[in-house]
Amino acid sequence: VTEIDLHITENAREHHTDRYDLTQKSKDAELVIRRGQPFLMDVTFNRPYNIELHDLYLVFEIGDSPNSRAGTRARMILDEEGKKPSGYNIWHARLLKREKNTIYIEVQASCESIIGEWSLAIDTKLQGNNDKFDRYIHKEDINIILNPWCKGDTVYMPDEKLLNEYILNDKGAVFKGSSKSCYATNWFFAQFEDGILETCYQILRKGNNYKYTTALADPVKIARQLTYLINGQVLVGNWSGDYSGGEKPTHWKGTDAILEKYAQTNGEPVRFGQCWVFSAVTTTICRALGMPCKSVTCIGSAHDTDESTTIDQYFLPDEDGKLKKSSNLTSDSIWNFHVWNEVFLKRTDLHDDKFDGWQVIDSTPQEASSEDLFEGKYACGPASVGAIKNGQCSRAFDAKFIFAEVNADVTKWKKKGWEWVIWEVDRKKVGTRILSKDPDGKSLSGRNGSLTYSASLRHDVTSDYKYREGSSEERKAVLNAGLASNIYRERGYIDAKPKEVEIRMRDFDKVLMGEDFTLSFDVENTTSGSVGLDYITVSISTQDYTGSVHGVYFEKEYPGMMIKANSVQTLNVQVEADMYIKHLTEQGDMEAVVIAKLKDTWDDFIHLTDNFRLGWFDIDIEGPEKVKVGEEFEVKLSFKNSMPVTLTDCKLSWEGAGFYKEENVKISDIAGKSDWSFKVTIKPKKRNSDGELIVSLDCNELPDITGKLDIAVY
Repeated sequence: VTEIDLHITENAREHHTDRYDLTQKSKDAELVIRRGQPFLMDVTFNRPYNIELHDLYLVFEIGDSPNSRAGTRARMILDEEGKKPSGYNIWHARLLKREKNTIYIEVQASCESIIGEWSLAIDTKLQGNNDKFDRYIHKEDINIILNPWCKGDTVYMPDEKLLNEYILNDKGAVFKGSSKSCYATNWFFAQFEDGILETCYQILRKGNNYKYTTALADPVKIARQLTYLINGQVLVGNWSGDYSGGEKPTHWKGTDAILEKYAQTNGEPVRFGQCWVFSAVTTTICRALGMPCKSVTCIGSAHDTDESTTIDQYFLPDEDGKLKKSSNLTSDSIWNFHVWNEVFLKRTDLHDDKFDGWQVIDSTPQEASSEDLFEGKYACGPASVGAIKNGQCSRAFDAKFIFAEVNADVTKWKKKGWEWVIWEVDRKKVGTRILSKDPDGKSLSGRNGSLTYSASLRHDVTSDYKYREGSSEERKAVLNAGLASNIYRERGYIDAKPKEVEIRMRDFDKVLMGEDFTLSFDVENTTSGSVGLDYITVSISTQDYTGSVHGVYFEKEYPGMMIKANSVQTLNVQVEADMYIKHLTEQGDMEAVVIAKLKDTWDDFIHLTDNFRLGWFDIDIEGPEKVKVGEEFEVKLSFKNSMPVTLTDCKLSWEGAGFYKEENVKISDIAGKSDWSFKVTIKPKKRNSDGELIVSLDCNELPDITGKLDIAVY
C-alpha cells in the first residue's frame, strides 16, 4: 500500500457528520463515521492488486492492548466477491472495483462497536504466505460514533425528521420560570465545534478508568455513566449564591466555553453550574456522540428526599395560634423548575420493548442513586418515560425519584395534640407543565425573555409523563409508585375529598423588575351555603428557583369575609418595588403564601402556596443580516433599565454558531431607569447559513440579561 483515500467529505456527508470541524480541517482532517453504516475507501498499491495472488486485511484497533475478544480489535479480510454484510452488527469490507493500481472498497463498522478514536492499518500479503505481511498504518484516527439512522443500533430513531433536532441542531434553548411565567434562554450546544468531540471521548475514558470496554459500546451504560460524570467531574454545582473562584451559572450561554475550559485545564471540573447548565452540557455530549437527546424542563419539580414518592410539608401554630409552614421538619422541596434530559434508546437491559424510546437522564446532583454500580453516587437514569407515566418505579434506573419530580402528591401535615395528621393533599402542585423546545431543527425563533417569548415555540410533553391530573389512570399510577416506594402511606389515592373553600392566585401579569405590581387571589366557596373566614394572611418572599426562601418582604393580615354559596370573592394585594428590590434573587423568583381560617372552627385552615417570577428586559441587538467569514462587523446593543438602581460591575459576553466568542468584557455602570446602548465588534468564525449571535450582560444586581440576533455567515 502506498496511500489510502478515506473520501472524508463524501463519507461525512453520507454519515451526517460533515458539520464536525474535525472533518473540515485543511490539514490532518479526520473521518467521523457512524457505526453500522458503510463508508468508502480507496487503496492504492505500488502495483495492480491481483485477487488470484494477493490478500488484504483491514485492522481497526482502539486502546492500549487491543484484542478481538474485548471488542477493541477488528481484523477483516477483504471480501473480493463484493458481497454485502449479512447484518449491521458485523465488521465487513468488500471489494467494489479495481482500476490500475487502485482498488475501491466499502467498509462497515459493527453497530455494536465501541465508540471512540480507532486506528486503521492495512495488511497485505501473497496468498499462501502466512508469515510475511506488509503493513500500512494510517496516521489519522477514524472516529466511530453512535448511529441513530441505523436500525441495528440501539439508539435508532425511526422518525428521521426528529434527528434534525435531536442530533444535528447545535442551537436551541432551555426553559425556566414558574407556573405563572415560563421563558426560554437561548443556548449554543456547539457539538460540532473544534475539540468538542475529542473532549467528549476524554470524559467517557475518564469515567471508564481510561480503559476501553464494551461499556463504551452500550448506550444505556454510556447514558448512565454521563449523568455521574457531568456533575462533579465536568461541572461543579453551586446553589449558594457565592460564586467566587468561578463563573455564575447564569454566565454560560453555550457549551463550547465550558468544555473548552475543561480541556484546557486537563479535566479540572468547571465552576459553576446549576440544573439548566448540567442539562445543556449533557445535550451537547450526547448529540456529539450520536445519541438523540433533548433538554426537558419540569415546572413545579418535586425533590423527594426519602423515596416516599410524596412531598411532605409541615405546619405549626405560632404564638398567636396562626398556622405557619415549618421548613425544619423535612428536606423535601418543590423547585420552581428543574431541567433534565431525555435520550432515545432501546432498553435491551429491561427485556421489554414497551420501555424503549425516550428515557430520562439527569446530570444535576440532587439525590444519590440506590441502584447498581452507582449506589451512593450522584447518577440518575436512564428511566423509561413510559414507566414513569404508569408509576412502574421498580424499573431501572432511579424511577422513584423521577416519578416524584413530575407527579408527587404534596401532603400537608399539621399537629393535632401530640400527633401529626394529614391536613390536606395537593395533587396539582407538582409537574404543572413539562416542556422542551419545538423539534423543528432550527434555532429558537424570536427573542429571549418572558415578555417576548412565544408559547408556540415550545413542545409540551406533560402528557408523555402523566395522565390527565385527577383521572383514574393518573391515580392508579400514583398508587403504583406509592407501593414501590420506601415509605408507603395510606392516603386515599383514588378518591379526593373536595374542598369547601379554595384559594387560587390569578395568572400573573408580565411585570418587569423594578415595577410595582398587584397579586389577585380568588377565594371560592364551592358549597351551597355561606362560608365565613376569620382572617386571611398573605406573605410574599423572594426565593431561589429551588424553592428555598430568602426573605419575607411583605406580610399582612386581612380582615375576614363572608362568601356566599357557589361564589367567588377576590383579594388584591398591592406590592411596591421598594419592598422587594433589595431582596431579589438570581432568577427573580417569588413565593406567595396565603392562609385563611374558617369561622366557627378551632383549627380548620385553607392554605395556598404559589410561585411567580418578575421578568426583566432583553438586549435589543441591531446588526447586519449577512456577514463574511473573517470580516469584523459592528452591532449595537440597547435596552431600557427598568430597575430604580444602578447596575454595577457590568460585563458583556457573546458567542454563537459561526462566531468567535468573547467573555467578561467590562463596561461602565448603567444608571437606574435609563436607556443604555453600546457597540461591540464581532468576528465571524466559519460559514453558517443559520448563524446565531447570543449576547449576555451580567452585573451585581441582575444576571442573565440576554439578546439574540440571527446572522448568516458566508
